[in-house]
Amino acid sequence: MNPAEEGAGFRSRAVAAALAMFAGTLGAHHFYLGRRFWWVYPLIAMPLLGIALRFDEWYRQWPFFIAALVTVVSLGEAIRIALIPDESWDARFNADSAVRSHNGVGVVLVAIFSLLLATLIGMSVLALMFEGIFTPA
Repeated sequence: MNPAEEGAGFRSRAVAAALAMFAGTLGAHHFYLGRRFWWVYPLIAMPLLGIALRFDEWYRQWPFFIAALVTVVSLGEAIRIALIPDESWDARFNADSAVRSHNGVGVVLVAIFSLLLATLIGMSVLALMFEGIFTPA
């Protein structure tokens, strides 16, 4: 078999998880996986972030919190993608490809760093949100 044909249609779990971790808010991992509605994440997050940035304390505005939620969701997807077993991944995304996944430590590290980032961002956003709710004006 031709090497160009051999890798046709192959989608790496490590690449998908890394895209979800680093550019998930832009829907990069959905685009990589060939999903039809990959544009939903940037359609939600980017305008809201633009609205929030118009204010002096942009990180205390409700549009920022919704955009941050999209980021936390994409980090959760990075964790989910990283922890899917190779056999299930290949059955779903590489059924027509002759190449099979053999991911190791790299995918686990992406899951660990995504969990750390999601925790850091989630707790920070919650702290800002509750500060705004419970601090008198």
